[in-house]
Amino acid sequence: MDFSRPLVIVELGPGEGCHSRHIARQMCSNSRLILFELDKDFCRHLRRQFHNDPRVTILNVDAMRMAEELERLGNPRCDYVISGIPFLVIEANTKMRMLESIRQGMAPGASFITYQISLELKEYARQFHLNHREYCLFNIPPINILEFLKPIDSSRVAPTAST
Repeated sequence: MDFSRPLVIVELGPGEGCHSRHIARQMCSNSRLILFELDKDFCRHLRRQFHNDPRVTILNVDAMRMAEELERLGNPRCDYVISGIPFLVIEANTKMRMLESIRQGMAPGASFITYQISLELKEYARQFHLNHREYCLFNIPPINILEFLKPIDSSRVAPTAST
């Protein structure tokens, strides 16, 4: 991630916030980090962690509503979406709707970075271009980090990379 400029970053399913803390430490003062977490206990935990950081917004809202919530917050498009949501276990139609909500909330050229135990998401994320894939063998369980880009010309559907 390029932290040299102000960013709007969305994290879907931050859980207890280990990635959120790392991102917040690197963000500049004009950046925003918007966390979407369904679990109320995790939301309380996140609110305690970030209570003194006005750059961080914690929402107890479904990721499916990402685009409309960004609009409501006055940040209609984000630069990065980070997600560890396990897309493998989500029903196909729901997965497609969630990916569309993510796409709608992203600025042209923005990155959607997700970590997954399988590469199955490549087959569903056809509205993005797979820019980078990395396999982390030493994670337990091993995971794939996938970086998808929203095409600059959002009227075109980008091909999914074959890697």
